[in-house]
Amino acid sequence: MSDPILYIDDDLPTGLPRLKANGCTVREKGPRDVADDEAISAVLQDTKIVLMDYGLHDQDASSSAPLDGLELLERFRAKIRRHHDQGASVPLLTIYTHQVARLAEQLDDCPVAPYMLARRANVDWIFDKQLPSDTEDTLGIQLQGMLDAFDLDIGSPEESVERQLGTFLELPNETNWEDLALEQVLDTRPPVQKDLSPPGARVRMMRWLLQEALPFPSCFVGLDTIAVRLHLDPDSLSAALDRNPDSSLATCLEGARYCGPLASFFPTRYWKAGVDAIVWNMTEGRSPANAAIRQMIADAIGEKAQPIEVADPVLVVSTDTFELTGQVASIDAAVQIQTDFWPPTIEPPWVRIDDIARDRKLRAIVVSKDRDRIGEDGV
Repeated sequence: MSDPILYIDDDLPTGLPRLKANGCTVREKGPRDVADDEAISAVLQDTKIVLMDYGLHDQDASSSAPLDGLELLERFRAKIRRHHDQGASVPLLTIYTHQVARLAEQLDDCPVAPYMLARRANVDWIFDKQLPSDTEDTLGIQLQGMLDAFDLDIGSPEESVERQLGTFLELPNETNWEDLALEQVLDTRPPVQKDLSPPGARVRMMRWLLQEALPFPSCFVGLDTIAVRLHLDPDSLSAALDRNPDSSLATCLEGARYCGPLASFFPTRYWKAGVDAIVWNMTEGRSPANAAIRQMIADAIGEKAQPIEVADPVLVVSTDTFELTGQVASIDAAVQIQTDFWPPTIEPPWVRIDDIARDRKLRAIVVSKDRDRIGEDGV
């Protein structure tokens, strides 16, 4: 079998060193090597991941050349669609570029977060060729994670789609929150109907994980969300757990950690159903603002973390990137907005009223139930 990663670039040396440094073995092609349908069909054989450069037209201005990598991927997509009913394999279609900022600008100033940018560009993921400056380079781990997801067990075809989802997502099956977790997964509308066996079903699931389920708080949540549930400052809770890795809370959270496909693409995520159970048991169903409950939470952490001193706290997003910031506001001082950068299956994000007071574009996307709270001038 040929190498399952196909790398297409008009200037291959711009991306090869990082791939090789991460231990990746790829097939290399130039845009001229995939200039017609027959050539595209040939390179798609046994391919599971396509890494496509974005600025292809920089080196080839002929009229027949694709304007950029997105156009060439659309040709790939058309070829795959044409042969999909013949059982042909369906690869992940990704962009691999050092022009992420340029791509974001050309896509109506889309935020550069790869999950938002990929969704806007109609590809599965965006990889940056630039080496990360302050974190470990996980490119090789991420690519291997994609490859591994093609081979994951999905259980028996005779099982319900819910059980196949649970198997594919590696849902812990000896918990009292397993059924609730599956309900929450279905609430986010994963792109499956009857089962995960047809060609392309796994790719659609991976795209859903990368662009909806994992980056946004839904059936999976991050530590910031857990901190707010416990009325604790997110940074303070994170630091406290780092200092107390054997605490009862850390142990409980480890049991609810998402370890399924593509987990390496994001900071640690947890099954929301598992977090719900942990918080309920820890607080005995009472408010975390209660003094006695605060002490119980501190005991579970191993130390007192800094509390949030606002009523009904919510996490807010940046008004520039629409990403969660780890910052908190009182629900009375925040409103929800309906932005295209958040999937419609996810609860709309919160922004501080003060942050949208002078921004007409932001005020225009405040959800209808909150518009009477901002007034005509945003105050």
